[in-house]
Amino acid sequence: ITTNELQWFILCIVFAIYIAMRFSLDEQLQIFTWFISLVGVLSLMAVFLFPANGIHTAGTHSGLWRGIFIQKNHLSMFSAAGAVVVIMLGDKMGRWRYFFGAILVVLTFGARSGTGILAMVAMFIVVPQLQVLRLRHQWMIGLVLILVPMALAAAIILAGNFDALLGSVGKDATLTGRTELWNASFVLIEERTALGWGWRASFAPSSPIHQMITWSAPFAHNHWIDMTLDVGMIGSFLYMVGLILFVLRALVYAQNQGTKESLFPLVFVIIIHIMVLSTQALMTLYDGLTIFYVSLTFGLAIQGTKLIKQPYRMAFRREKYQEELEDPTKYIKRRYR
Repeated sequence: ITTNELQWFILCIVFAIYIAMRFSLDEQLQIFTWFISLVGVLSLMAVFLFPANGIHTAGTHSGLWRGIFIQKNHLSMFSAAGAVVVIMLGDKMGRWRYFFGAILVVLTFGARSGTGILAMVAMFIVVPQLQVLRLRHQWMIGLVLILVPMALAAAIILAGNFDALLGSVGKDATLTGRTELWNASFVLIEERTALGWGWRASFAPSSPIHQMITWSAPFAHNHWIDMTLDVGMIGSFLYMVGLILFVLRALVYAQNQGTKESLFPLVFVIIIHIMVLSTQALMTLYDGLTIFYVSLTFGLAIQGTKLIKQPYRMAFRREKYQEELEDPTKYIKRRYR
């Protein structure tokens, strides 16, 4: 890792921690919706007002939108995640959420990233189902028993029409050559399984992976493979532990709050980790999505600590002021002495 990359990484983490400590999870949702809406407007302006910068003009991506980003997949990640969150959870934006949401949907299709389109459509279907988290546990059990078979049936149908589905979004069964890249990556992983090759070292100019594939690739085009190449199975395991804790805390938070907005951390982590299945590791992006992932991680941890401490605080207050509750005159004497 270079000094410049290390500085960017540290700055992203520090800024994310500041957001987590300064703003509540509901406030982070509002920040994200307006931030992603601004990104959408600027990207649309770049496409139509500055097409030389907003549209790929050469190579295999020629004619595809990239907005204010370097590459169309980055635009797709932001626009797909933003469209779902703004339209489904951005109630506090009022009617503006439909306007900005429409812009983000258009950008997602303009980037023509198969993963982004499929992830966005899937989350528009899944998010309403997540409302079950706001119900009582006995209702959750019944609904899960209904939804799981439906999800399995949908997966079987999609598997049976896999080639046709990929063709509809401009892909083939090799995912535009990525399966070849992944097979070569597994060879390198077997050589250094535990600790990996180091931060982005596996795709350095001198790396043997370039001799195994027929095209130039800057990364593995898969979050988990990229991470395992960089930090090995140990690093990937630690990341997975953190991800599991994130999901569990997000579930508890949604259950306790019981509001639609409380689904934001869960929706965000699901769609982002769907998107990075065909792009680089999330923690190597150094962008707004990385910042919000870290801020939500710390925000959920802070919220969880408050939920744990709250019953003890209430019990302490009841014990401390028990006499005053039984005899209000004692409270009056203490308050106005």
